Amino acid sequence: MVRRSGRVRERRANAGVRQLPWREVVNPYAPIEVLTADQLEAIHNTSLDLLESNGMRFLHAEARQLLANAGAEVDEDSMLVKFDRGLVKEKVTLAPSEFTLRARNPAHSLRIGGNRIAFTAVGGPAFCNDLDRGRRTGTYDDLCDFTRLVQSINIIHQEGGGGFEAMDLPPESRHLDLYLAQCRFTDKNCQAYPLGRARTVDAIEMSCINLGTDRDGLIAEPAVLGIINTNSPLQLDIPMSEATIELASAGQVVCVTPFTLSGAMAPATMAGTLVQQNAEVLAVITLAEMLSDSGYATGMFGKWHLGDTEGRYPTDQGFDEWYGIPRSSDRAFWPDSDIFQEGAHPSAVFTHVMSAKRGEAPVEHEVYGRAKRRTIDREITDRAIDFIKRKASAKQPFFAYLPYTQTHEPVDPHPDYKGKTGNGSFADVLAQTDAYVGE
Repeated sequence: MVRRSGRVRERRANAGVRQLPWREVVNPYAPIEVLTADQLEAIHNTSLDLLESNGMRFLHAEARQLLANAGAEVDEDSMLVKFDRGLVKEKVTLAPSEFTLRARNPAHSLRIGGNRIAFTAVGGPAFCNDLDRGRRTGTYDDLCDFTRLVQSINIIHQEGGGGFEAMDLPPESRHLDLYLAQCRFTDKNCQAYPLGRARTVDAIEMSCINLGTDRDGLIAEPAVLGIINTNSPLQLDIPMSEATIELASAGQVVCVTPFTLSGAMAPATMAGTLVQQNAEVLAVITLAEMLSDSGYATGMFGKWHLGDTEGRYPTDQGFDEWYGIPRSSDRAFWPDSDIFQEGAHPSAVFTHVMSAKRGEAPVEHEVYGRAKRRTIDREITDRAIDFIKRKASAKQPFFAYLPYTQTHEPVDPHPDYKGKTGNGSFADVLAQTDAYVGE
């Protein structure tokens, strides 16, 4: 019996860990309703009451200024910010209900929201531990091994922003070594180490390098998630404020986790703790969502090339209204051109001219063909001028963004400018664009 048991152990060791393939996990069952709808509404409304009457302290001066610009009531002496409930509701509704976190291996990209369940590795413990060497201070070699382990276990969907501190490295730069380990040893999505501005910016920049993209590409396909801890009760410190500002400004994911312990940093009752916890989440989400909106009317007219799926259009990213095309002209198939062959590309998706207003679903108009290409820059100029006149008449500050579709190929000047310079279509388009900007 002893020899047989030993052979079994040996076979298991040689075979490695038996596990199911990596896959998205979706809970087929509805969440358990611990609270009734009325109870949830009461907790939420009380949280809004708390933010209106008591407010929350923001220790970072830049965060307070941003919130004041958005309409919050700020007391600089106490660093206390009070939120009108309407402001909170407006900003919170801007957050998407679902989104995808990009991974270096597209098969490991992570969809968040709905009934999906994401299993992530731990982040932040003071020590590491294993069966061979026990509990100890972590080193960079340990951190690299831990990251390899995250990669090898299929049920773990995401690396958690550093399993523990690599105490053999300088504290001011060890986050860079963590990001390097993430790039080298896993192709799954990885969290940032968002302790302050510099570490968060480095996470964003190294994610761009790792994914072979730039910040515009990262906005179109978010890849960075940062855990933002509030300093309960009802306070956000400077490093967490800086990280929130950097993540939100870059179009990345802010995950707010209040540090509420009932009877210590929160009321002793469960209801009171939930009220405070929800209030802290709402306050930080409001800061994150208002960064793209400081009281200005915003209009975008022209080419949008930062995401053309639900939740990624201009009106999902801070603009009040939009008219134009959802991607670059060089991605259109030009069905009205002489070289287009019907049926040659059965999976082709034609570009459409689109429009949208904030809070409404984008509307598709006509197919973006060569004929439309010649006139669309004239149209977006006219719409931009109309937007400017409307806002000036209402004495409302505004921001108008006009990314013209020209001079991407194919270069097609408007009929009014074709042949006008005598130096070819490209020169005609330059003269056309110069005249439109002058208007």
